[in-house]
Amino acid sequence: MSVEFGVLGPVEVTLDGRAIPLKGLRQQGILAVLLVEANRLVSRDQLLDRVWTPNRLPDRPANAIQTQLTLLR
Repeated sequence: MSVEFGVLGPVEVTLDGRAIPLKGLRQQGILAVLLVEANRLVSRDQLLDRVWTPNRLPDRPANAIQTQLTLLR
């Protein structure tokens, strides 16, 4: 099995040469942060700071991040 990630240009994932759709900018943003920070711990606050704008934070940040991570899996 071969998995490839693209971050220079559109954020994308391919599995054995087939594109895996990412649904929405939040998923793309979280994936991009995790890829840039590969092999390093990324805190919930770091994800919030990098993916959500300060004036548009979700009502329940922990749930919002967990939902996006579940969808990425």
